[in-house]
Amino acid sequence: MSEKCKQTVKGVGQWGAFKMCQCSFPVWTEHPEDGYCKMHHPVTVEARRDKSQAAWDKKWANRPEVRLVEMTKQRDALYEALGEILSLAVAWAAYYQAVYEAGGTFDPEHKSIIDKAKVALALVEKP
Repeated sequence: MSEKCKQTVKGVGQWGAFKMCQCSFPVWTEHPEDGYCKMHHPVTVEARRDKSQAAWDKKWANRPEVRLVEMTKQRDALYEALGEILSLAVAWAAYYQAVYEAGGTFDPEHKSIIDKAKVALALVEKP
């Protein structure tokens, strides 16, 4: 008589969920030292769980809600990067304006660029 799997499983019938019993499958011959059948062996269970999780992830990755969340994260990252660039532009503009006020040369065209950068920065910054 061959050795049986050591995993406990739910029983059969109306009250099976309340009566646990030993699995009736024989021990897996490739790993007899563990005492599990092929269905309940930890390696097999983990592989089955990983395969199921991969299928679930693939199914749910294509849902509109998930894509919307990802697009929102990308948009927020872009806004943050744009805000940093514009704040740097405003800082440089303030520097050039200070140089002009100290007696240096300042192109009047730069004034409109400074104003546009400030407006764009105000639009990008979150309240």
